[in-house]
Amino acid sequence: EFGASSSDPMFMSEDIDRMFKSQNMVKRKEMPDGLFEYFCHIDPARTSDYYAIVIAHTETMYGTIGPDHTPLKRVVIDHIHFWNPLTRNQPVKEKEVEDYVIDLHRRFRFKQVSIDHWNSQSSVIKLQSFGVPIIERQFNKEYKEKIYTELAQLIRDDRIDVYDLSGGSYADMTNTLQSLNEVQEAKIQFLFLQKKWKGKRYYIEALSGYKDDICDCVAAVSYECLTSKIVARLPRSKMVNLNRR
Repeated sequence: EFGASSSDPMFMSEDIDRMFKSQNMVKRKEMPDGLFEYFCHIDPARTSDYYAIVIAHTETMYGTIGPDHTPLKRVVIDHIHFWNPLTRNQPVKEKEVEDYVIDLHRRFRFKQVSIDHWNSQSSVIKLQSFGVPIIERQFNKEYKEKIYTELAQLIRDDRIDVYDLSGGSYADMTNTLQSLNEVQEAKIQFLFLQKKWKGKRYYIEALSGYKDDICDCVAAVSYECLTSKIVARLPRSKMVNLNRR
């Protein structure tokens, strides 16, 4: 029985520590590695939120068997980036993010890019014009529950890894490049992500004063990686009349 409103941490701190600690000192990927299929999710900014993107791929865990009688897969987070509005009520410039994604697509050749449909139509049109395979996702309660249910299972099973060394940078108010420290920001967001209850129902949201943009991106890209059914279409066969009897 829960009261009118209460909240619990979405994930245990020891589980988050394990997700962010591989001991291998892995760097953020700026180029593809191997023959993996790379997925990307974009979370557009609102008035004062971060604009975030996350890239991930899956790796087959041979020797394990999942509910569908096939080997389980682990999700590897390869690249995190976010943009923070320099001043309040001054949204991040969409063009800067679009150009960044287009440049990443030239390198990674994304299998799929997903984006929250909120206020993203112009970005979708531009990215499509550059050959980016982008799809819109409605970030409603049903979708958010699905992606976080999948992410919770991955974290419990220790089947998701985040790289160790931040590689992002940003220009401050004086146009000086500063370290983005995106891995540390991602970990902080996960530590302060809450399951907020209203009666017997809950919703997932950051603790007041914190953000959850990167968490949403990680959850969405992990879900899309694992559930994507994209199949390359073969050319259709045609009947040819050779005028023979």
